[in-house]
Amino acid sequence: MRTKMPLGSLGPCSLAQTPFCASNLGFTTPSRCANRALPPVPQASLASHSPHASAQAVSDMALSFLDLVRHFDNDFSHRLHLCDVKPENFAIRRDFTVVAIDVDMAFFEPKMREILEQNCTGDEDCNFFDCFSKCDLRVNKCGAQRVNSNLQVVCDKIFRHWFSSTLQSSAISFQLQRQLREAVQECADPGSPQRTAPTMFWRLQRLLQAALRELREAEK
Repeated sequence: MRTKMPLGSLGPCSLAQTPFCASNLGFTTPSRCANRALPPVPQASLASHSPHASAQAVSDMALSFLDLVRHFDNDFSHRLHLCDVKPENFAIRRDFTVVAIDVDMAFFEPKMREILEQNCTGDEDCNFFDCFSKCDLRVNKCGAQRVNSNLQVVCDKIFRHWFSSTLQSSAISFQLQRQLREAVQECADPGSPQRTAPTMFWRLQRLLQAALRELREAEK
C-alpha cells in the first residue's frame, strides 16, 4: 500500500523559498531540470526527429503527465490542486519525463476549499484560474468543493493541443489515434461528471501504453 506523505512535513510550497519542499512535491527548479521548457505542440519542437521518434516522445511525455496527476491526487495527506496549468510551467527531462517548475498556484485541499468558498452571483464568480466551483444561488456563495480536476485541466490545456491532430506516425493504427483524440476531448470537457475521472485516467493510460507498444513493435 502506498504511504501518503504527511502535509505538515512539507512546509509552505514556495519554489523560491523552499526548493527542497518543491522537490518533495515532484517539482524541481529550472537549474536542476537540466532540460528545456515544455512545448505547446511537441511535434513542432521535435521536427528534427523522425515521425516515429516524435510520436514515441509525445506518448512518453503524456504518460509522465498522468503519473504527475496521480502523484498530486494520491500521495499526500491532502490532494494537491494545480490551478495554473500551462506549458511554460513545466519542463522536460532528457528521458521525456515531465517536471513542474512553477508551483505558485498549487494548493492543498484545505486551502483550496478556503479559496473557492467566496460570495457569488453566478458560476463564473467561482472560477479561480483553472480551479472551478459552482455558485449556490440560494445563499450566493461558491461551493467549497472543486468541480473539475487536475486531469481535466491537463487534458484541456496540454493534451488537447498535442492530440488534436494525428501523432504523424504510420506505426500507430488509425483506430488507436482516433480513440486517443476522442478520449482527450472527453477528458478536457469541464462538464464531464467528476465521478468518471478515475475511469478516464485509466482509459488514457491504457491507450497511451498501447500506442507505445505499437511503436516499439514497428522498431523490430
